[in-house]
Amino acid sequence: MKKKVLYIGLVLLFLASLLLVLTDNAYFIDDSIHNFLYHDNLVDFMKIITFLGGEIGVPIITGIIFIYLFIRKNKKDAIGLLIVVIGITIVNTIIKIIVARQRPDYILVIEKSASFPSG
Repeated sequence: MKKKVLYIGLVLLFLASLLLVLTDNAYFIDDSIHNFLYHDNLVDFMKIITFLGGEIGVPIITGIIFIYLFIRKNKKDAIGLLIVVIGITIVNTIIKIIVARQRPDYILVIEKSASFPSG
């Protein structure tokens, strides 16, 4: 029951974020997060987080976890992991194309895709 409530809450949070983005009311959130996080010691850390969630980091992390699960004879979870990662990548790409939100002016990492959803 707790997981179900958590999942529903996360979906509602995503939908609220989507509504803010679609109505051009999310820039105050961008500014607030930027002002909160933009400190020299956090910038490098956030670049690492960005790398881990990017085109190179996700396949590497997914591959490591997949191999670990496969070796531990947890093939069902290994296959499930691949399905989820591939599915989320497809859904994320589709939403990025539909929403097509430009990235904020302050750029710390060069990204080619739209800013929402972040993935």
